[in-house]
Amino acid sequence: MKLNYDNILKEVKRIVRKYIKNDRPVGLAISYFDPRVGAYWVSGGNYIVLNGNIISAMDAWGRTHNEKEALIKVLLTHEYIHSLGYEDEMLTRKITSKIIEKEDGKESLEYELSEKGPWEIFPFIVSYPYHSDQRIEIVGNFDSESTDYIM
Repeated sequence: MKLNYDNILKEVKRIVRKYIKNDRPVGLAISYFDPRVGAYWVSGGNYIVLNGNIISAMDAWGRTHNEKEALIKVLLTHEYIHSLGYEDEMLTRKITSKIIEKEDGKESLEYELSEKGPWEIFPFIVSYPYHSDQRIEIVGNFDSESTDYIM
């Protein structure tokens, strides 16, 4: 089953809006870089850039669809909070973890990922042979609630 990034973002925006009371449209791009970085947001930009090497590692290690969705949800939540003006990394991690805890509970994989980080839960990500690539793939049909005018 293919990941539906748009549906994951809808959930992310819903839960973040509930606690932060703020919202904005964002785009998603996928690029391939060091797997010790899950995703990033460029301050002042419009795109969250997700590390495709992490998804490749999860696929190669046979992780379930739910595990991949949980990982993407946490990464997108973190970067989406950055996009709302929270630049401090440690504060953003705390906010992400608090929101995930309130929505999914302390027993959830999402909470564990937000507290410990993907690299502790899925240590194979860092050792997976990755490639670096300058290309950035724009993900279509992302943030469809905000950007229905963009193809």
